[in-house]
Amino acid sequence: MMSMDRRNFLKTLGILSLTTVTGCVSSNYIKKALEDGLYDFDDILVDCYDDLLDGVIEFDTKIKYKHDKKTGEEKSYGLGFRKGNKLITTSHLIRKKNLRLRTPFGIAIIPTETIDRKVFFPDGEGEIIFEDVGSDIAVIEMPKEYKREFPFGNSDELKIGTYTTTVGKSLGKNVLVKSGRVVSTSGKEKLYLSDLVGKENVFLVWGINIPGDSGGAVYAFRDGNPEIVGMVDARYDGIGENHKINHILTIVKKYI
Repeated sequence: MMSMDRRNFLKTLGILSLTTVTGCVSSNYIKKALEDGLYDFDDILVDCYDDLLDGVIEFDTKIKYKHDKKTGEEKSYGLGFRKGNKLITTSHLIRKKNLRLRTPFGIAIIPTETIDRKVFFPDGEGEIIFEDVGSDIAVIEMPKEYKREFPFGNSDELKIGTYTTTVGKSLGKNVLVKSGRVVSTSGKEKLYLSDLVGKENVFLVWGINIPGDSGGAVYAFRDGNPEIVGMVDARYDGIGENHKINHILTIVKKYI
């Protein structure tokens, strides 16, 4: 049985009553009756998730770094979503923060310094035009526009229980669409995760972010229509931490 948003329960009950009396009601009429202009608490109005895959933009990275007096190079990939030919992504995808080395005593984490980096798209090299390491947000100018551009939403309208989906390249392999629910709109709740407490510019989703999802868009649905309300940043024991889109746009508005 499909779950139902409680705020639409009475509307749906009315539709069922009407169906009993008249014999039938068109699906378009039912959908219209459930629309209220707010972010949905379930996926009853979502027609298809396939379109979300068209908004995933991948890029390759080549990062040179140094630790102590040694240098190294790492090739990897990143994800983001676009506004025109500008790609919004996370800063940690285009720099090498630390080096993890296996030792007889466990994993040693060695701080590194990024000395050069390049990003590549199918039609050539991109240009990093903005980066805020503290906020973990970056903007890359792409050689051309790729894939589909989705509308930005309003993260101030998110509520506890809002239904969301995340699109990411989980574990560096397949691009997956995963669902979740907002469990904190401000990060101020006492979740016993000290790194999250007090973060006003993130929201938390009960639906784990997997390594490889960073930079992917987080969508909420307004009457079944997807809007980007955040960007994947990190994960903590089953809870996904995501940047609020309003905060992102405040930071990058001069560059997109």
